[in-house]
Amino acid sequence: AGLDAGELDVIVIGAGAAGIGCAYTLTNVFGLEPSRLRILERGEAIGTSFRSWPDEMRFISPSFNQQGWTSSFDLNSVAFGTSPAYTLHAQHPSGAQYADYLTELAEAARLGVMLRTEVVRVVPVDGVFDVHVRTGCADAAQTEVKMRARFVVWAAGEFQYPREKSSDAVAGAELCVHNSHVRSWASLPGEEYVLIGGYESGADA
Repeated sequence: AGLDAGELDVIVIGAGAAGIGCAYTLTNVFGLEPSRLRILERGEAIGTSFRSWPDEMRFISPSFNQQGWTSSFDLNSVAFGTSPAYTLHAQHPSGAQYADYLTELAEAARLGVMLRTEVVRVVPVDGVFDVHVRTGCADAAQTEVKMRARFVVWAAGEFQYPREKSSDAVAGAELCVHNSHVRSWASLPGEEYVLIGGYESGADA
């Protein structure tokens, strides 16, 4: 089906690394006009999940302006030709620093980001997609609206959705503190802890 004047080519759900990187590539590499794309973010800012990292948490993979599998590609970059190391002057960026990098990238690329916009459902209709969203702050009146696009990219990530109370959660998960709920490990009471998981967040903790 053809697009009407008010429809978009692409809606990207999530303004984190995957969402900003995908939108940047579509517009700056493949030539999609930025006005034909929208990024929907339910948080208050670009990179909300990164801004929720504990203060002590850092990227394990180092950011070097000329390091990795090419001569000019930063390992933590989401767009060729950009470098968190160059932008942030940090080898192992914090979550807040990385969110600032994503914000600068989105602004430089003139990407349209709708904040405080939660996707309620996505419905296929005649070859396109209706994306139903709620806009506005969670503690204020919210409005439900419908957007339409030819393509929808889900880039919301997993960090914000810990399996704490779902039926497939590990027994006793509700007794633990998920990494996404910790603002600073130094603020936790006690002196002895058991960490479940030894990847990036576990190593930093």
